[in-house]
Amino acid sequence: MIIIILLLLLLVIIIIIIIIIIIIITIIIIITIIIIIIILVIIIILVSVKY
Repeated sequence: MIIIILLLLLLVIIIIIIIIIIIIITIIIIITIIIIIIILVIIIILVSVKY
């Protein structure tokens, strides 16, 4: 009985860790996309000001 409870706990912990990792990865992706968009906008503004 105790072993089953421990296994369930382990499973829950693993699931939580996976969810956290997925959240972190999506946040990183979103941040990089935002940074790329900002850089593109800045480049476009600079180019349009130049010409």
